[in-house]
Amino acid sequence: MGRTPERVLLWAPRILSLAFVVLVALFALDAFNDGASLVERLVGFAIHLSPAVLLAAAVVIAWNVEAWGGWLFVAASLLYPAFFWGRIQHWSWLALMSGVPLLIGVLFLLHRWVVTHQPHGGRGPLSHA
Repeated sequence: MGRTPERVLLWAPRILSLAFVVLVALFALDAFNDGASLVERLVGFAIHLSPAVLLAAAVVIAWNVEAWGGWLFVAASLLYPAFFWGRIQHWSWLALMSGVPLLIGVLFLLHRWVVTHQPHGGRGPLSHA
């Protein structure tokens, strides 16, 4: 696994997925903007944080079993527009919240495919002759 393209395929989805979880978690801070009581704010924070927690679980799964995690991120990319259709105000929001998990899932699946299709000679589909 010392070749650069394979290392990029190994680390790119992991780094992107962690960054995406942090981005989604930052949206939970929106729960503290209104004038509600502390308990209501904490409940709202927990509700707003639940997507980040689910994505973090997908990262943990993907880190250990790339194929499962890849498919979880693909599913997340398809579920977002299904849940929020009609409430999305601009296409760029859909591209961010649905496109990034799709890219992450494809990268996890692509790395898994590259690893499983390497011949025993050490040369994979991304190696140079």
